Amino acid sequence: MTSMLSRLRGRHTRALAAAGAAFALVALSACEKPTPMTTVTVGSDSVYSEAACYNDGKKLTEESFATCVEDAKEAPSISIDRNDSIKVGVEPDVAERGWQIWLEGQPFDAFADSTYQSVDASIIVQALQRGGQEVDSVKMSIVETPLPDAGEQQAQPGYYGVWNFELELSE
Repeated sequence: MTSMLSRLRGRHTRALAAAGAAFALVALSACEKPTPMTTVTVGSDSVYSEAACYNDGKKLTEESFATCVEDAKEAPSISIDRNDSIKVGVEPDVAERGWQIWLEGQPFDAFADSTYQSVDASIIVQALQRGGQEVDSVKMSIVETPLPDAGEQQAQPGYYGVWNFELELSE
C-alpha cells in the first residue's frame, strides 16, 4: 500500500512540475522585450523614455512613424530655461545606426552617431519663436535613422524608433 501511494505521489509531483514549466514558458513568451531607452538631462534633473514606436530594430512604416512623431501623449516632461544645456543620451544600439533630434515633428539637429549630444536650450526656443509666437512647451522627439553617409545602411534609409519628450519652458 505504501509503495502504491509513493508511486502516485511521484507521478503527481512530476505532472505538477511539467505543468509549472509549461506555464513558465507561456508567461515568458508573453513578455515583450523592452525597447531601448533614451534620456534627457537638464541640470541635475533627468527623464527617461522607452520608445513610443519601435519595431525591434526593423524599419517603421511611414504611417506608424508619422503617428508616433505627432502623438506625444504621456511623454515625460522636463523644465528648461533659456540658459540651460539639454543633454540627450541614447543606447549604443541606437547610436550605431544613427539618430536625430526633431522638434514639433520636424528635423532640428544634425545626425548623430554617438551616445550623447548636448544642445543649448536658447537655440531651441529661438528656433520655435521665429514665427513671432511665444511658446511655453516644446515636443522633442529622438528619431533613430541612419546617417546619410552610412555606407551599407544607406540602402535601408528610414525610421527605426521614436522617443518623445516634452520640454517645458520655465521663465
